Amino acid sequence: MIRFFEMKQQLFGTERLVKDITIEDLDDDDRESLKAGFVQLAGRDTSSRQIIVQVPGLRNFRNFQNELRASFYTIMQALRSEKTQL
Repeated sequence: MIRFFEMKQQLFGTERLVKDITIEDLDDDDRESLKAGFVQLAGRDTSSRQIIVQVPGLRNFRNFQNELRASFYTIMQALRSEKTQL
């Protein structure tokens, strides 16, 4: 749990540490990385588990932090679903 918050603080700063990350928290470069589709929520498998796909050929970021923030946002969005949490 500590590592999660350390990474979140490193990616988004102390002011966003205890709040949910929203699309507004991403800067323009983060959003471009998100739009590229490197990390995708691809539905659910037959056991209703969330499928998260990374497509290396779609990587597009100004710096690696952009990709990390976009990936963090995508995964946190997937975890908001009660089905994913079970």
